[in-house]
Amino acid sequence: MHFKRLTFLIVSLAIILLSNSVALAADFKTPNESGNLVITKDKPAKNLFVFGNSVKILSDIKGDLFIFGNIISIDSDVENDLFVCGNVVTVNGEVGGNLFAFCSILQINGSINGDTYCFSSAITLSKTSSIKDDLFISGETAQLYGNVGRNVSLSCRDVSFEGEVAGSIKAKATNIKVSSAATIKGDLIYESRKEAIIEEGAKIYGKKEFNRIETKTRGPLEHQRRYFGWFFWLRIIICIVTGLVFAYLFGNFTRPVVKESLYKFWSSLGIGFAGLILMPIAILIILITIIGAALAGIFASLYVLMLCISIALAGIVCGSLLLKLITRDTGYPLNWLSVILGVVVLSFARLIPFIGWVPCFVFLLIGLGAIFKLIFKFLSEKKA
Repeated sequence: MHFKRLTFLIVSLAIILLSNSVALAADFKTPNESGNLVITKDKPAKNLFVFGNSVKILSDIKGDLFIFGNIISIDSDVENDLFVCGNVVTVNGEVGGNLFAFCSILQINGSINGDTYCFSSAITLSKTSSIKDDLFISGETAQLYGNVGRNVSLSCRDVSFEGEVAGSIKAKATNIKVSSAATIKGDLIYESRKEAIIEEGAKIYGKKEFNRIETKTRGPLEHQRRYFGWFFWLRIIICIVTGLVFAYLFGNFTRPVVKESLYKFWSSLGIGFAGLILMPIAILIILITIIGAALAGIFASLYVLMLCISIALAGIVCGSLLLKLITRDTGYPLNWLSVILGVVVLSFARLIPFIGWVPCFVFLLIGLGAIFKLIFKFLSEKKA
């Protein structure tokens, strides 16, 4: 599931970039030494791209807004689309276009004038919120107190409706509750193991359709086999062997990447995120110009190679960081122990529902960002 979310995240952002050409006029803002960033009202921006540990947006944004961070608060208006990836995200302003949110906790207090796509463990639409068009949710819990102008499609464990939905609701959930204050002007179609709790006074103008999901009986070890089967352990072994090859045979390359990744964490994260998205756009531009497909093919191959290397390095970078924290070393160790530790931790982190993809994605990005920076440094030195 985490792979599907990551794929959808990348494809969604690529669609936004291609449709609005923001890659050609993006305004990049970097955090301070503590990793925090505040965009104040006296700093207007257009097509803003920001990253940091704590990010707070107080200025109205012309064009689109892209944010990658830990704790994120958008307290101003965004003219077009908002793309946000973080841990705890709060949207208080008005978004003129669509909202794409990939986070653990999402709170929407403002209004979204387009569609809203949420991949969140917990999402809350407050009573002051409104979604003008469609709402798509994949998560664990959803509390919908606000209004939705069109249809709602969701897949959650627990969901409760209290606001007004102008269209229909299609839901797949374990527990569904429709409050007495809720209004659904279309149909309520849902899949669940049990019928929804619909309080007296709830207004549902369309049809109610309940499709029961049959409970499958599983053996005592079936659940464990699902996650800890032979493929799970084979992948760990392959990743460890690949990591040891990079650590010992290509140490002259791997050691600077690990150092650059962790000593300049937020810088590497931001550059990796930008490179992940902007490089395919550049390849596409080259492809449709007179330069031709040959050069685009070379850059595309290089891009895929860098992604493969970053995936292999993610476990090494993670293990090096963890080993430093455990041993309280002054540097970042690069040895067999850091390789095994990082690969095992990330492999088990992937199993965490809804948010397991986040640490894997973060370490992939900082490794990719460090590779980009080292390439730029090498080219600068050659040019000098």
